[in-house]
Amino acid sequence: MRGPTCNLPAAEREAAAGLFHYPFLEEMNRAKRAFRKYIFYDTWGRRKFREVFCPECGRYDIEKEASYDVYTDNFFEFHHGDQATCPMCGTSGMLICLGKMRTFSSLTETKKMMILRAEDDALLVLAGTFTVEYAFNDLDPYPIWYGTKHYLFRGDRRMQWTKQERGHWEKGEWINEGFFWRENKHVSEPFPDGYNMGGGYLDGSYTVIGAEEVAKTSLRYSQLLEYFCGEGADLYNLESVTVRGIVPYLAEYTRRPQMEMLVKLDHTDVIEELLRGMPHADTLDWKAKTPQAFFRLTKTEYRKFRAAGGKLYALEAWRETMPDADFGEFLRLQGIFGEHLGRFLELWGADPRREKIVRWYAAQGSHCAEIWDVWQDLLQLEAELGNDPTHDDVLMPEDLRERHDEAARIRNELRQKEARKEYGRRFKALKRRYGYSDG
Repeated sequence: MRGPTCNLPAAEREAAAGLFHYPFLEEMNRAKRAFRKYIFYDTWGRRKFREVFCPECGRYDIEKEASYDVYTDNFFEFHHGDQATCPMCGTSGMLICLGKMRTFSSLTETKKMMILRAEDDALLVLAGTFTVEYAFNDLDPYPIWYGTKHYLFRGDRRMQWTKQERGHWEKGEWINEGFFWRENKHVSEPFPDGYNMGGGYLDGSYTVIGAEEVAKTSLRYSQLLEYFCGEGADLYNLESVTVRGIVPYLAEYTRRPQMEMLVKLDHTDVIEELLRGMPHADTLDWKAKTPQAFFRLTKTEYRKFRAAGGKLYALEAWRETMPDADFGEFLRLQGIFGEHLGRFLELWGADPRREKIVRWYAAQGSHCAEIWDVWQDLLQLEAELGNDPTHDDVLMPEDLRERHDEAARIRNELRQKEARKEYGRRFKALKRRYGYSDG
C-alpha cells in the first residue's frame, strides 16, 4: 500500500536530514528493558557461595542459607535455565551459570524498535533494530543500533529517508563502500508484514521508545498515544508493548487532522479503515470540521448514529439500502433484520404490508440470521406444495418453526410417494422389455 506523498520542501530536506543522530544513552538504557533479562552466576566454596551478576544492581556475592531484607526465597534452590528473582533488588530473569557456557551466541537477541524524539516543533522518528550480544567480559552490554529508516513530521509536512548501502561487485564478491540516506517519494511502514526469503513470516510490529516526546511537538493533538495505547498508559514504560501502524497514522494525520476528532468521539473504525488504505471518500468528508458534516449527516441524524454505536459499516449500509429513509428508521430495521435488510427491502420494501411483516419478524426472536433462513426455506417449501407464499397465513404463520417442520414433512412424504410411483412405472417398463414366461 502506497502511503502519503512526502511534501517537505526541497530547500529544507538537507537540514532536516542532519537532525538525526545515533540513539542517546538514555534511549539505549530504555531499549534494554525490552530484551530478555539474564541473571548470571558462578558457584564456588563447595557450592556455599555464588558470585552473581544482576543487570539492575550489578555484581555481588551471596552466601547459602543466608536471609536478605528484600526477598527471602532460597536463591540456591534455582539453577541454570530457571526463572528466578535477584535476592538483592527483585529483578526477574533467567539464571545462566557461567560454568556451563562455552559461547553466548544463543543469548544474542535482536528487536525491531522505533525511537520518537522531539526537535523544536518537529517529531523525529528513527526506525531500526537493536541487538544485544553477551560475552564473558561484557555481561551487561548496550544494545547495538542499526537504523533503516528516518521520518520527520511537522504540522502538515512529512518526509522519509531510507538507508541504502553503496558498493560494487568485484570478482564475485560484494565490496561495501558505505551507505547513504535516500529520500523517498512516499511515506511507508518501517517494518511491513510479509515473508522473508527463507519462507518465515515477518511480523511488522515493533517496540516504541520515547512515546512521551509526541506531546512536545506540533503533533501533540494527534491522539496518537490514545489510539494505540489507550487512556492512562505509562508512556515511560512501553518497552514491553509492541505495536504497528504508528508511521502511517502520523503521516495521515499531517494531511487529515480530523483524526483527532475521530479518536475523541470513538470512531476508531474509520481510522482502522484509513490505515488500511480505504478513506471511504464517497461516504466521508475529509475536509469537514464538525462530526456531523464529516459523516454527511444532520445534527439529529448524527445523534442517532452515535447512539447506535457510530459504526461506519452501518452508515454505508443505510446509504446503500435506504438512502431516502430516515436514519433512525434504518437503524430500527437493521436491528431487526441485520445483514438481511437489503434482501428484505428487495422482496417486500414496496409491499403495503411491510410494517406488518416487520412486526411479525421482530416477534420471532433475536436470532435474525437463523430466523431468516427458516423463513425463506418455508416460503420455498410452500411454493413447491402449490401454496401462495405471498398469502398472509403463509408469509406470516402463527408458529414459524412448526409450520416449517410440517411443510417439510409433507414435502418429503410427497417426494417418497412420487419415488414409489416412479419405481413402479420403471419396474413395469423393465418387465415388459425383459420379462419371459413359458406358460
